[in-house]
Amino acid sequence: MKMKFKISKGKHYSNCWLYKVYNFLYKPFISKNGKELSKKIKFSQECIYKGLEDDVNKLFGFTISNAIDNISDDVHENSIRFGWRPNLNGMYIDIFAYYYINKVRKFIRICSVIPDKFYKYKLGVYKVDNKFQYKFEVTSLSNNIVIGDYKSEKFEPFQNKYKVLFSFNDYPYVGGTIVAPIDMFITIISY
Repeated sequence: MKMKFKISKGKHYSNCWLYKVYNFLYKPFISKNGKELSKKIKFSQECIYKGLEDDVNKLFGFTISNAIDNISDDVHENSIRFGWRPNLNGMYIDIFAYYYINKVRKFIRICSVIPDKFYKYKLGVYKVDNKFQYKFEVTSLSNNIVIGDYKSEKFEPFQNKYKVLFSFNDYPYVGGTIVAPIDMFITIISY
């Protein structure tokens, strides 16, 4: 499925209603061995803007929920997402591993990409040595070479009374502290 997300000037979220319907209807389980998402993504040239250098925008990922009744509150507890922001040189987009483990946030720059060019992004939570670990990978589609990757520290598996973990997908978001300074576009191909 190909979706073009427009984040309008002055907004945090995209106007793409289709992903909101999809996300509401599709809340997959996380298997005991983990979960993985892969997407092809292209940023428009408008995504290079002057702004706060310490803010990291969110691209996509998923939030892990321990309970059915508070699924929307868990994004700042246990989540894995790619983050992004314009590079200071004004030519590239910096890509970050952006995640929470037990309410502790971390973000690490892993590579830079060129606007108006598709790249493959893959992230997931995996079972390693009876613990979980987040993994991130960005691949250039022109030569199929990994240009950035990162693995988080290993951590204890999430627990809940249902013995089941739920997740919901997270999509483009501008901010933290800022809103989109201009209209910007991000094209995402899910497969």
